Amino acid sequence: MKVPEGLRDPVLWLLLAGVASLAAAIWNPVASWRSGVRDYLAVVDVTQSMNARDYLHQGRPRDRLSQVRTLLSDLTEALPCRSRLGLGVFAGWQTEVLLEPVTVCRHRSELKGVIERLHWQMGWVPQSNVLRGIDATLEGLSSLSGSPALVFFTDGDEAPPRWQEDIPPLEEGPRERNRGVLVGVGSREGSPVPQFDQQGKQTGFFTSDGERYRSALDQEHLRRIAERSGLDYRRLADGEGTISLLTSGRYLRTGRPEN
Repeated sequence: MKVPEGLRDPVLWLLLAGVASLAAAIWNPVASWRSGVRDYLAVVDVTQSMNARDYLHQGRPRDRLSQVRTLLSDLTEALPCRSRLGLGVFAGWQTEVLLEPVTVCRHRSELKGVIERLHWQMGWVPQSNVLRGIDATLEGLSSLSGSPALVFFTDGDEAPPRWQEDIPPLEEGPRERNRGVLVGVGSREGSPVPQFDQQGKQTGFFTSDGERYRSALDQEHLRRIAERSGLDYRRLADGEGTISLLTSGRYLRTGRPEN
């Protein structure tokens, strides 16, 4: 059969294909939004070692906390619109949720506003215990709608150093997998930690035994914590690898966003 000349136009066929795709989404809306939903609670270590400057930005030294802020801001742009992101801070062995997970497109300005204000002065105690902090945070995730995956940013520099040389196993056995990712922040070579007064003015550097203290990413310690906690481990380098992981299909959620 001869095809009418008007139906030979490739633009027409592209338009028809687009209409068909739209109709499929309308008739099967669950599949359309489930395909890209990712829900996260991002928790950021705000202890003072995160002020160490061992990143470079436009050729200038940059502190760890600023590197995390940039990544989180980029993440709000990279996640599909129906995905949700919440924000919290960690100090001592506790996490304080600042913003429960909200949809990234509708609430992008609010998310970026909180991200920009993440600061070491939010810390409420000078000590830190990453293992206890992650355990407490994972337990608290069940109270958040949608069961978000955890994204926990820390350099693993604990105070006092290495609360637990041997990481105890869980009494109930290994945790379920794919609960999120533990992101190691900083350099393994170690960098001095600036000391500030309450007005934010640098007064010097922290010392230990009369020498300038150097804070290093404790990657082996964090890998062991991640394995024990059912988390992936990723080191934060330029940020692209971490965002690729968080926008991949590894942490897709099937719960429909509510906000």
